[in-house]
Amino acid sequence: NMDTNIAYWLHPSTNAQVQLVGNISTWSTATVGILVYTVLFLWHLLRQRRGICTIPKDSWEHLILAGAVCIGGWAVNYLPFFFMEKTLFLYHYLPGLTFKILLLPIILEHIHNHVLSSECQRLACMVTTNSLKMTGSKVQN
Repeated sequence: NMDTNIAYWLHPSTNAQVQLVGNISTWSTATVGILVYTVLFLWHLLRQRRGICTIPKDSWEHLILAGAVCIGGWAVNYLPFFFMEKTLFLYHYLPGLTFKILLLPIILEHIHNHVLSSECQRLACMVTTNSLKMTGSKVQN
């Protein structure tokens, strides 16, 4: 959560504080990972309901189990503290962030093995990614 600082340390008598400011690339990438997982899950679920099975059953079960562990772990560790009105500390956020980060390699593996299944698709993705990187670096300059 990049809207507020997280208290890393709080002095009991003087109220002096050390604040933790999160790494925006890590937090954002992990949050996008949850959104990408949700889209992939719903896409495969919809295709299966229509009778179009594009991935093997064991890969589908792996995707569901990994998502349940990672998103469930994130929800259990983060959501209760999201609604708190008191000062939140590092230990309130870190377990949830860890589960979001653990979801990223699962998504990347699934995309590599099942979404970008042909060499042509992988090449097109690589070219698109590199062109976006080059465009982004030109905008920053």
